[in-house]
Amino acid sequence: MVFIAHSANEQGVRHALKDHLLSVSRIAQSFAKTDLQREILKYAAVFHDAGHSNRNQLIKK
Repeated sequence: MVFIAHSANEQGVRHALKDHLLSVSRIAQSFAKTDLQREILKYAAVFHDAGHSNRNQLIKK
């Protein structure tokens, strides 16, 4: 089973929550100017969609 971050796009593809959070984390860290900022942004990005990880967002693979 996979948690979904977003509904299907125009091509019908859903974005897995894990992939989405890792992508957002990499992008957020790219804005950091210090190691501390990088760490803060990494975790902020990972937790920004934490509410999506519920049973209503699961699909069976």
